[in-house]
Amino acid sequence: MSMVAHGCAASAVPGSVDSSVALSAVQEGPTVASRLSMGIPEVVQKYIQNPMLIHRRKFDIRMYCLITQEPGARPFHAYCFGDGYLRTTSAAYFNASLDRAIHITNDLVQQDSKGYGKFEEGNKMSLEQFKSHLSQSAKCTSDVFPDIVRQMQAIMIDTVQAATGKLNPRSIDNCFELVGFDFLSDDTFRVWLIEVNAYPSLEVHSRHQAGVVRLEVWRINDIRKL
Repeated sequence: MSMVAHGCAASAVPGSVDSSVALSAVQEGPTVASRLSMGIPEVVQKYIQNPMLIHRRKFDIRMYCLITQEPGARPFHAYCFGDGYLRTTSAAYFNASLDRAIHITNDLVQQDSKGYGKFEEGNKMSLEQFKSHLSQSAKCTSDVFPDIVRQMQAIMIDTVQAATGKLNPRSIDNCFELVGFDFLSDDTFRVWLIEVNAYPSLEVHSRHQAGVVRLEVWRINDIRKL
């Protein structure tokens, strides 16, 4: 199965596309080919069919990154915020299903699900809750959580470095870019980049998410340089 992003890239570099992207799940083969033959710009991503699950449900991880540039078109700097949150689905994962609510953690999708908020407030978990969940799993060793964090930070570095040629094209001094990175871990604890949101939503749906958005995002002194 593949995920198709209509009209723009699903894995976007910061500042390159509109963040409102329509996602749909399609089977591989002729269906994908017919969509691409319509002439509408699309990016097709291989679907990760073995995601790590929490209580049999799929999740992804939202982390924020601040990108700045020294005055005079000098080097860029990227900072990872020390906290983030998990976005969970409302129903048990079933790979053969094309139900968006099973596969896509986006709030716009999950809010229409009957199980929204049933398991976690606003379908959100803190990184500390995630760490605790991993520590209780027989499959996980103590280094799994820090390794997942290291993988996310490494992907952030690679992404920002790949995009520097398109960042701040007018060389404006004293500007910055706040982007949202969405990650998925598979059941072997390998982290995958789902997408980079150039215009990440700052709406809040849980108390922990409110803490991340309203406090950490704006407390620049608490960010850590990558």
